[in-house]
Amino acid sequence: MTQPKPQPPTYGERALGLSTCGFGTGDPECGQPAAVHALFDNEEGRNGLMCDRHWQIFVQNFSYMDVHRFGGACTMPGAVWVYSTIFRPVDGSSVGGGCTIPLQENRG
Repeated sequence: MTQPKPQPPTYGERALGLSTCGFGTGDPECGQPAAVHALFDNEEGRNGLMCDRHWQIFVQNFSYMDVHRFGGACTMPGAVWVYSTIFRPVDGSSVGGGCTIPLQENRG
């Protein structure tokens, strides 16, 4: 029987708006442009950005709930996760997934 993969370690929150790889955030941080956005834990909303090279390492060692290619809304305040209908773990590509900023009603 195969052992389940563990959750990735928690390094604390990163500043909003960062669009770089956070793999190993703490010391050292990769810093390459983000390519993949992965959701680790739905209850706590833990998620992370990774470059393609670190995604390959991550997917071999840790569990995750969903993944999509990094997009402009991913690091915006108020962004919500839109689950993928199909995703390809090898390259982090997805169909129907991503992050979005909900429209707010005009209350004025």
